[in-house]
Amino acid sequence: MKIIDLSGEYTEKMWYYGEPYTPYSVKDLACVDKNGYIAREYTLTAHTGTHIENSAHWSENAQGISETPIEKFAGNARLLYLPFSESKEITVKRLKAAGADDLEKDEICIIRTNWDSFWNKKEYVSESPYITVPAAEYLVSKGIKLVGMDSPMIGDPNDGISSVGADLVLPDYKFSEAGIPIILGLVNLSSLPEKFFFTAFPLKLHNGEGSPCRATAITF
Repeated sequence: MKIIDLSGEYTEKMWYYGEPYTPYSVKDLACVDKNGYIAREYTLTAHTGTHIENSAHWSENAQGISETPIEKFAGNARLLYLPFSESKEITVKRLKAAGADDLEKDEICIIRTNWDSFWNKKEYVSESPYITVPAAEYLVSKGIKLVGMDSPMIGDPNDGISSVGADLVLPDYKFSEAGIPIILGLVNLSSLPEKFFFTAFPLKLHNGEGSPCRATAITF
């Protein structure tokens, strides 16, 4: 058995979405010399680094992360390779060419674009690859239970980051309506085979609209 780490490291000055989100930071609360132990305060949001986005991110009436069945966050996964060098737009046609027709019900779909190579670069968020709305609808129709990507956003960053227009339809909405959580900010997907066992468990945050997670791939 081999366990492959798919989460980015949390460091100060790492990427974040900008306002109204807050950047990751660390503050010392206790030290060995004074207290005999070390304690620190970590400031982050549910959407810092490699994280889970769930339906409660888009609706006050949606199920929070602590109420989402834990089975959603682990299972058999299939990797689809859609390099951003060919296009940053992920369409139904490109998904099918990458093998998405082979996705099975309750499988986890992980999309590799190689965008993790831009982690902590200024364009990581603002110029990231994205899934179109029809592509999201297609993936939902396959009956997947979770989707993940090595991009900080599932939708087009040009649709808005600090705020989203009420008239817009986002691919996120399609997954949210189907109860499919999204894993964003994955890394190291180039180390994966086509099929593997995936895990990415959230913190048990009451009414959480998402959560940081430690994502892994397990191969046998």
